[in-house]
Amino acid sequence: MGAVDDLRRCPCCGKAKVKIGEETSEHYDWRPASLVRVQTARIKYAPDCTCEGGQIVIGSPTATATPIKKGLAGPGLLAHVVVSKYADHMPLNRLEEGFERQGVHIALSTMCDWIEQAADLLRPITDAMAKAALGAHRIHTDDTGIPVQAKGSTHKGHVWVYVADDEFVVFRYTSRRKSDGPREFLKGYTGYIQADAANLYARLFGMIPKGRQQRKWDAGRTPGVASSKRKPPDRDRALIGLGFIKKLYEADRAAMKLAPSRRTAERARLCMPVLEAFKVWLDAEALVVLPKAPIADAIGYARNQWSALRRFVEDARLRLDNNVAERQLRRVAVGRKNWLFAGSEDGAERGCVLYSLLATCKLHGVNPFNYLRDVLVRIDSHAAHDVLALSPKTWKEKLQNLNAP
Repeated sequence: MGAVDDLRRCPCCGKAKVKIGEETSEHYDWRPASLVRVQTARIKYAPDCTCEGGQIVIGSPTATATPIKKGLAGPGLLAHVVVSKYADHMPLNRLEEGFERQGVHIALSTMCDWIEQAADLLRPITDAMAKAALGAHRIHTDDTGIPVQAKGSTHKGHVWVYVADDEFVVFRYTSRRKSDGPREFLKGYTGYIQADAANLYARLFGMIPKGRQQRKWDAGRTPGVASSKRKPPDRDRALIGLGFIKKLYEADRAAMKLAPSRRTAERARLCMPVLEAFKVWLDAEALVVLPKAPIADAIGYARNQWSALRRFVEDARLRLDNNVAERQLRRVAVGRKNWLFAGSEDGAERGCVLYSLLATCKLHGVNPFNYLRDVLVRIDSHAAHDVLALSPKTWKEKLQNLNAP
């Protein structure tokens, strides 16, 4: 008390000081997450008479229903397991160890079953998203391989991603890297496809109307990649190529600042002179570059794909690159470094269901745990014809409307 009194009084006359305000400081601390046990009470009633019709009856449960019938996992625990593995890339064995530290044993095999059942519950939402994606103006697509466990060994399966405008992200699994998977997914689609120039996509584009194919300005294929590792004069050529691409991106950023109705015309005005000069330079360099030089492949790619590369000037809604699809595939690439392989082809397909929802949540700034915890309870009783209403975008919009003043 003495030190406090010293602060509150004038050191000269001893008179009490007047409070004029306060200073605050903050810091962060951590409170570990914990499991909670939810107990459901169902009251039994027995007749207190000798009537022949009297019998024991049990009341209805008062607690929130669990998504899995007769399962131990509530919606929050299911959401936590899904987000931990497919968003935070945590293998289930590490999650099992974490639960053990909290004094609860949940076997890895049990969590595998939970993920399987959760994915099956949520699959109608991703199927509805895939159907709605066919109405998009543009779809970005790309693929990556994943090891899939088989009897006695593993084989390489493939995960495909489809990003429809800024609405949906849908993942699909196929056992082989063939065009059958994307051909089936894109059947009936008439919008723009943005992809790289792999032969598989070249065959796929045969089903897309002419003028609807947009290639990406890839610094790894168009002149410019690893310019510092090349020797003169190829290094100089690579730097010049990078300069042209940089000018295109600068023009694109300038055009995107305008109103949507003006973007296409402005982007064409700014980019066409750069494209024309770039094409002249490519044609001239193709005559003098050594055929087996790495830069020759880059120049050849740009010249061979020129019509598709320049299609972005026709519509400002098209993008110069396919980075949006490649970024979405990164979650699969990071995941497989942790969980190493999919346990089966069915497991890979279920993983794609969960990746689709988590990626779409991130696209719209939705907390995936809150989303899954809510939707896992509602999906079983939701009308089948309106299941798209449970997609992350619509879910967020309805939540905002509920919270609006």
